[in-house]
Amino acid sequence: MKHSITFILIVVAVLLDVSTVDGQLKKAGDLLDSQFLPVDEAFLLSVQVVDQSVELRWDIAPGHYLYRSKLDFEFDSVAQSPEIAPGESRIDEYFGKVEVYVGELVVNLAIPDDYDEIIELRVTYQGCAEAGLCYTPQTREFPL
Repeated sequence: MKHSITFILIVVAVLLDVSTVDGQLKKAGDLLDSQFLPVDEAFLLSVQVVDQSVELRWDIAPGHYLYRSKLDFEFDSVAQSPEIAPGESRIDEYFGKVEVYVGELVVNLAIPDDYDEIIELRVTYQGCAEAGLCYTPQTREFPL
């Protein structure tokens, strides 16, 4: 009987501790959700076709930045290498010495002359919040 009561007390203590930990994790998750913007608000991307080029514009929320080395552009799965203005140099806790963009980034991609049909633009990018969150790489596809 003595062992049964001890066992029951241990089980109750463990269950109470688990519910406390679960409650603390929920509070931490709620704090993270309220502290950090969704990725599409942190890095608002717009695409506009102008003549034979595509203009990509990121409006980067205050306290956020995009990595230059994480930018990737493709037309119909063919890699593109646009000229991109220099960014700001920094030492990043995730990737070391990097070039980043804050505020806004505009990239112009020339549409190749041999494209007569509808093509697809695929854009990949990654950025972070200065408050300590590094977003996962994002890929967006746009039919042109």
